[in-house]
Amino acid sequence: TITVQSSARNAFDEEDGILLKLLADQVAIAVTNARLYEELEESERRYRHLVDNSPDIVWSIDAHGRFTFFSDSLESRTGWKPEQLLGQPFTTLTDAGGHAAALQAWEALRANPEDEQRVRLSLPLANGQTSPAEVAMTGTVVDGRFAGAHGAVRDIGERERLERSLRRQAGELAAGRERANLARELHDSVTQALFSMGLTTRSLELLLARDPEAARSKVAELRDLQRDALAEMRTLIFELRPSSLESDGLLQAVRTHAAAVHGRTGMNVEVGAEPDPLEESGEARAPIVVEEALYRIAQEALHNIVKHANARTATIRLARDAKAIHLSVTDDGIGFDPSQVPRGHLGLAGMRQRAEQLGGDFAVTSRAAEGSRIEVVISTAAMAAVAQGQHEGEVALPAGASAK
Repeated sequence: TITVQSSARNAFDEEDGILLKLLADQVAIAVTNARLYEELEESERRYRHLVDNSPDIVWSIDAHGRFTFFSDSLESRTGWKPEQLLGQPFTTLTDAGGHAAALQAWEALRANPEDEQRVRLSLPLANGQTSPAEVAMTGTVVDGRFAGAHGAVRDIGERERLERSLRRQAGELAAGRERANLARELHDSVTQALFSMGLTTRSLELLLARDPEAARSKVAELRDLQRDALAEMRTLIFELRPSSLESDGLLQAVRTHAAAVHGRTGMNVEVGAEPDPLEESGEARAPIVVEEALYRIAQEALHNIVKHANARTATIRLARDAKAIHLSVTDDGIGFDPSQVPRGHLGLAGMRQRAEQLGGDFAVTSRAAEGSRIEVVISTAAMAAVAQGQHEGEVALPAGASAK
């Protein structure tokens, strides 16, 4: 409050009023600034508390890529003291394998500071070991110019351990479903064939002395049943683990399975590849776990078509380019509504799970009386990650997917 007094009447004129207002405005500005400074200091204290107590390592670097700040969690997470790293280039906290990715993210930040960049790398620790980490960062802009970057480093070792555990459990669950599928197939085909062989053998015993001519026809019938049972058993064994997959590649394994389906059901199955053959596309073969997953998806898709689609023809297409590997399975059957698949029919869910476990995309389109189409796309980057995980012993592909 500003109080101005005078013992004389009319002591102040209009100019005095203007002057007093200016003085009051100055005081008001000072009071407002003091309040804002106090709020800023409180905000900084809260921010500092969050930074210092965060499990992530908060950092900042200048426009030259040198560290200017670390939160207190640096030493507890890595063993490094801030003074050991301040002023050092940011690549100091990247292993040799992560240099390229870190530099790429840095250049991307320089070009577009507002876009967040994420890099997954192995963080070098003070004791000489490394720890898996994920770095999230954004650029710093001052007066319209790039002034560096800031972000956080998160330890993802525990998350990766949980992911490996989930993949292993998913593999065990899928293996159990595959065993149930195999038991059903044995019951539906081989067991019934063996039962028929038993009946035929009993008839043969009764006819040997009474009607030798009829007995000979029963021998021929028994031979046919035995041949069919053997072919069915070989098909089931191949489906468990196609021996040609590793030696001959994905395309040939799919063609062999398609021929077996045609021989067993009579449905025409066309198999094509772009380029043809797929393995001569100029690209290295996909990791075996990727090829097996694609094979299992094609196998399950054909199984669903035979069981449910009432189709005359199914078509399998494989394609490979620099960006991804593509699989599609189409049929000319009765179609269905993908959103109305009954509970317990897990074929689609199993195929989707296989694709997503490898970082791929899965899509299904279908309309009544217009057939169905299943598409899987696994990018080159996803295949590289799978290959790295396979090299480190971290990828566990399920042994099989359930039938619909």
